[in-house]
Amino acid sequence: MEALLISEEVVSAQRVRVSGREALCMTLRRLAYPNRLCELELFFRRHSSVISSVVSKVLAHIDYYFGHLLADLTVHKWLNLQSLELFSQVRRRAVALHDCL
Repeated sequence: MEALLISEEVVSAQRVRVSGREALCMTLRRLAYPNRLCELELFFRRHSSVISSVVSKVLAHIDYYFGHLLADLTVHKWLNLQSLELFSQVRRRAVALHDCL
C-alpha cells in the first residue's frame, strides 16, 4: 500500500469506509480474472456498488499518481524489442521466467 500511496482508509461514493488494504485487495481481485461483482460480494461481504466504487477510486488514484509511467513506453529501458520477444516466448510456452522476482 505504501508504494502505491494508498491511504489508510478509502471512502466509497456510498460513504462506506474501507481500509486501504481491503480497497487494494478488492482492486487486485477485480483485475485478477473476469468475475462478477456478485461473486465479490460474497468474498468481501460488501455490496457490489461499494466494491465497484472502491475499485474505481483505487484505479483513479493509481492512474493519477502513476499514469505518467505508462504515458510514454519508450522511456523504459527494460521495455525493448528483445525483452518483448522474450516475454512472448514465455507466454507461448507457458514457462515461468527464472530470474523474475
